[in-house]
Amino acid sequence: MKLHFSLRLLTALSLTGATFLAQAADFTVAYQTTVDPAKVAQADNAYEKATDSKIAWRKFDNGADVITAIASGDVQIGYLGSSPFTAAATRKLPVETFLIATQIGAAEALVARNGSGINAPQDLIGKKIAVPFVSTGHYSLLAALKHWNIDPTRVTILNL
Repeated sequence: MKLHFSLRLLTALSLTGATFLAQAADFTVAYQTTVDPAKVAQADNAYEKATDSKIAWRKFDNGADVITAIASGDVQIGYLGSSPFTAAATRKLPVETFLIATQIGAAEALVARNGSGINAPQDLIGKKIAVPFVSTGHYSLLAALKHWNIDPTRVTILNL
């Protein structure tokens, strides 16, 4: 099954209501910098008001770090993409999806700067490609290389 969507969990706080947060308790939410309506509710403390809880918001740069924080117990809820979630689930980490907030579809792309000499997929061979590891972009890159019959060892993939 191809995953064309991103699991976005932060918005769930406003949608899960009494069932998920019935025992008003303090907790920590891991979030990443994205542009979405959930940030308005976060900035306005709407989640705290709706749950009668104190929420500690902790910013992360990537989903892999969010999963690490969840696995350690430092974070109870994480906002992350499908690739880090899938990596965690296949490693049998105690993670659970309770909301899919967005579908990113074609929102990600492989981009080469003008003058790079990259005009076709085969032009990537021998080049460096930067992407955040264990991210939806990383997963998409690996899938694209496979689709183009390019062995990933023939490019240098750098972690952003």
